Amino acid sequence: MIGRVARRIWAIAMREKYGANERSQKLKYHIQTSGRSLHAQEVDFNDIRTTLQALLAIYDNCNSLHTNAYDEAVTTPTEESVRRAMAIQ
Repeated sequence: MIGRVARRIWAIAMREKYGANERSQKLKYHIQTSGRSLHAQEVDFNDIRTTLQALLAIYDNCNSLHTNAYDEAVTTPTEESVRRAMAIQ
């Protein structure tokens, strides 16, 4: 996946350009699920979209993950939707 490729490019660049040690060659990155993929017309399915995005991020070994609430396509997240986003995360 893209994280593995990015980590490899980072490690090679850091080693060859800067002579970085092993620890400095390790790339850490953050993923936030896309609010753009959420639909106002089908709000009930947004949790599924977010869950799939989160699973892909985890399979790619991301270091940090933020999931969007299912109702962010239409309004400021409610307490219930934030709880559900945290449960997905």
